[in-house]
Amino acid sequence: MSFTPRERAIEYLRELKDYFSEWMDAYEIFEDYKDEYKVLIQNLKGNQAKELSKKEFSDMNDLTSELSKWAEELEGLVPAQSASRNKMLEFIGGVNEGRWEIYYPAKIKDKSGHPLNQRPIGSEKIRFDIHKKDDLNYITINHTDIGTLNWKLFRLELDNQPGVYVGSIPAWELELVCNVPALESDISREEASRRILDHRRSRDRWQRQINKKTRESIAMFFKNQDSFFANPVIIHDPESEFMSYDIDENNGIVNTSIDLSFISGNQSIKLEGGQMIDSRPLTIIDGQHRIRGASLAPTNYDQRLLVILLPKQISASTAGKLFAEINTLSTALKDKHRMFLSHRFAVSSPNPKFSFSKYNPEDGKTTRSRANRMSYEFAARLSIDDNCSFLKDNIRFLDQNSPQTLFDIEKWVEYTYTWFQNYPYVSQQAHSDEHVLEELSNYFEAWHETIGENNWRGDLGCLFRTKLQFRVILKRFKQIYEIAKSHVNAREEIISKDNFKQVLSPLENIPFTNNDIYSRYNSSGEYVWKLLDAWVQDAIKYQSASSEEEILDEEKIGIPGAGIISPPLSSENHQVDIPPGGIFPTDGTKYVTAHRPINCGYTCNIRIGQGDKIFKNASYVSKQIIDSAQIPIRSTPQIEEISDGLYLELEWETIERKVINRIQIN
Repeated sequence: MSFTPRERAIEYLRELKDYFSEWMDAYEIFEDYKDEYKVLIQNLKGNQAKELSKKEFSDMNDLTSELSKWAEELEGLVPAQSASRNKMLEFIGGVNEGRWEIYYPAKIKDKSGHPLNQRPIGSEKIRFDIHKKDDLNYITINHTDIGTLNWKLFRLELDNQPGVYVGSIPAWELELVCNVPALESDISREEASRRILDHRRSRDRWQRQINKKTRESIAMFFKNQDSFFANPVIIHDPESEFMSYDIDENNGIVNTSIDLSFISGNQSIKLEGGQMIDSRPLTIIDGQHRIRGASLAPTNYDQRLLVILLPKQISASTAGKLFAEINTLSTALKDKHRMFLSHRFAVSSPNPKFSFSKYNPEDGKTTRSRANRMSYEFAARLSIDDNCSFLKDNIRFLDQNSPQTLFDIEKWVEYTYTWFQNYPYVSQQAHSDEHVLEELSNYFEAWHETIGENNWRGDLGCLFRTKLQFRVILKRFKQIYEIAKSHVNAREEIISKDNFKQVLSPLENIPFTNNDIYSRYNSSGEYVWKLLDAWVQDAIKYQSASSEEEILDEEKIGIPGAGIISPPLSSENHQVDIPPGGIFPTDGTKYVTAHRPINCGYTCNIRIGQGDKIFKNASYVSKQIIDSAQIPIRSTPQIEEISDGLYLELEWETIERKVINRIQIN
């Protein structure tokens, strides 16, 4: 069975739809993406060509990139929404990543005829496909004019061990002749016990199974012609009858020949001991993801990999021990160190948060790398800038730094990279580094002066001076920047500290070291700092300045910039827009528009019920609402026969307590 690039794209889109969630429908732009999706899949189905046209290829990339970028920028999601958003992002693979090119269908029952690769790989003399069925990895030959594969390697002498052979080999050639002695995906406890007690039992099964996500990430990494791995893969000849060597003792050159007759019936599988096994002669000791991933790259599978070949004089048990040492004695880099190295060496990573390659305006994939680099570099500049004492020595870049810092660099990048990817310091604006540094210094110093040096450096607990509370300062940057920018006449003029302070003026009378305020907002957990962020957002939005007494007054309820530890507005003062004709979903889904009460957090918990019974499928469980949003009331079998007593509850929260607004549906 064929699996053409067109069939692959169609199957990918079909599965992508499964990652669309009902809560996403509340976003108008998402409805546009759904319309684009419908048009694209219909167009793809209507064309019989195996390959995609340039426009179809572009449309696939555009749709997946737009969806990914939209989902990446969503803020204020509840845990369930974040989880579904993250699943969709993982499925898409990232902006301009094109994961759909190497997509492998999850829903098709018989996958044996569907190659993992997009089209046959190899050279003019041999073309083949890569397959996986259950636990078995193998290849099938489409065309061949050769009977042997020839490598030129060099012998490297080692102390106390036979020499090894070193060279560089195209990824597809390694794929063609290398197997992995992988453990099965399912092993009973009894079988595991027997293998522990008898090391000869299933001795050719000891490696981990290939990780699909890692393989795909490497495949997409190798789409870039400039990408390469400096660390070698290690393979072993377990004294295979298909391997022969001609060693020139004078110069150490090893001419290696691999007899391709191990391929039987155009497949690299054979029956042995009552089970089908992969007959490829060489064993991958270390680097199976690099080999398998690089060979799947849609256009760059002939990229050479550094190879160390362990000859047959090194036993299989020694080779297995080497694998164990590599994978059990090594320690993964911690995030700070990994980020440091990624930036220093301009590494492009499959993981967006660790991607720091040089920016190329012609390559959309480097937009996130540019944002990461700028975020990282300006953190460093600000932390040593004499004009920004607020942040001086307050960002921890490496674990070797003193732990007594305000913020960790990985969290800084997480909360600030969008400043350099979306707004305001996008590549099209071309602000100079000096402009950005001065403006950011002004922003943070405006906060510094608003809070006060004695408060910020004092011994008492100070609002915003914790790792969680400081996120509010980063989250509010875009809002404050937009207001301050509107006060600047010339487009390129740098926003001054005084302009930022003017926007922050509603906060200047906060008693920042008041223990009641500080302790209320100093609890751990995401929701607490987000409640503080919502209060600040409202104060800034309405530019509502209050006295210290009004800020502390718990009777000042629902007033922007006042009542920082007050309860929410009572439910009768909540604004909920109910459409004419009522909200019982007689003729399909009905909607009410809920407006977030001033000073409440962004999370609105939603329940539709009758008495103590809650109907979870009739609406959202919760929704993030910055200003207002539509809440659906769906007709479900559970509620369609209910004639009275059905209600909608909207639950809001401040740091003081929660309030429930119950609305009768019928």
